[in-house]
Amino acid sequence: MVAVALITGISGFVGSHLAEFLLGKGLEVYGTIRWRSRTENIEHIRDKLHLIEADIRDAHSMQNAIDETLPDYIFAVTKCEYGEVYNICSEKARTIQSVLDLLLSMTNKDIEVKQDPSRMRPSDVEILLGDCSKFKEKTGWKPEIPFEKTIEDLLNWWRDSLGV
Repeated sequence: MVAVALITGISGFVGSHLAEFLLGKGLEVYGTIRWRSRTENIEHIRDKLHLIEADIRDAHSMQNAIDETLPDYIFAVTKCEYGEVYNICSEKARTIQSVLDLLLSMTNKDIEVKQDPSRMRPSDVEILLGDCSKFKEKTGWKPEIPFEKTIEDLLNWWRDSLGV
């Protein structure tokens, strides 16, 4: 029997990525949306999802969603405050060169890297380090997927999308 997941806020950034992850694990995925929800984050997987009109702030609509789906797992991706900005990151600093080197190590092609002076920034911060403490505090989230795996998945997604 296939496990069923219900994701509130499925059309948002976090909800849509969670839906992709769960679909990849073979779960049947239901998600709540509102009539005014933007759905561009889930358009590429919409045919694999079951969408239900419900609002997390309306207990009756959520109870109906639960009764309709009988989920094995419920993911409430709405603990964040509306309008707030949250960083989702590894909390580790990386240089552009180290990311480039990682990408280059994942190919069997000889690639020549050239800097285009017209695209270089005249000044930049030396270290850019994300702080996801606010997101962790609100949701209990923690980074579990290694950065290298994320880059590999991203590279493979582009390869698949471009047919290479």
